Amino acid sequence: MITPHSVFFVTTMLVLGAVISLPGRVRADEAQALYNQALSQIQQQNHRQAAESLQAAIHIFPKFAEAHHLLGVISFNSLHNPQQGMDHIKKAVSLHPNFARAYLDLGLIYQHQKNVAAAEAALTSAIHIYPNYPEARLSLALLYDQMGDTSKAISTYRAALTLQPKQPQALFNLALLLDQQDNTKEAQDILEQLTAAHPGHTDGWMLMAQLHEKSNETDQAMLAYHKAVQSNRSEEHTSELQSH
Repeated sequence: MITPHSVFFVTTMLVLGAVISLPGRVRADEAQALYNQALSQIQQQNHRQAAESLQAAIHIFPKFAEAHHLLGVISFNSLHNPQQGMDHIKKAVSLHPNFARAYLDLGLIYQHQKNVAAAEAALTSAIHIYPNYPEARLSLALLYDQMGDTSKAISTYRAALTLQPKQPQALFNLALLLDQQDNTKEAQDILEQLTAAHPGHTDGWMLMAQLHEKSNETDQAMLAYHKAVQSNRSEEHTSELQSH
């Protein structure tokens, strides 16, 4: 799912070279106020009203890239209008070619639509604009993983982990792929990092137990299975408390 983000002021667009066809600062402030109103409405789960506020902001300022982007996110996630979501996010990147977040969300939409080539291109663009973008690198790694391109997936998971060394999904998926390539020792090392950073990661403990078992390390396997059971019970207890 693609997600809304922080405020991006209309005045910042001026610095980035956007051409504003407004009669004055008053109209720019009005468009910004509508954008901020939309953010508040999203927090209150009033997505349809937020979309109306963003449409009004765009009517005032047609080149407001951030408003187009946020309207695209809402359209795709909440209004179940994927084509409108795609159109507005594409408009955002056409207005602001260095809009890394918009390229990321565009890539996620393409991935949802199973347009793998377009998803890869959009995510690669996001990384080209902002090389230290952990979410974009993780999303690209997941795409390669989904495609079955193990080599690219492994290298991209590694790149994501240089930016977020404790990212649980990247650590777990990397360990899985390494084990599939019979690199069991490194997979175990990765799982040690995962379970140290996230002691409640049940799947991590289970995979670690399986790898120890495969290596005939019975004691370590039993300990990891025990940790997995403990973690699973803790998750069930937390879930029961939340349901009351």
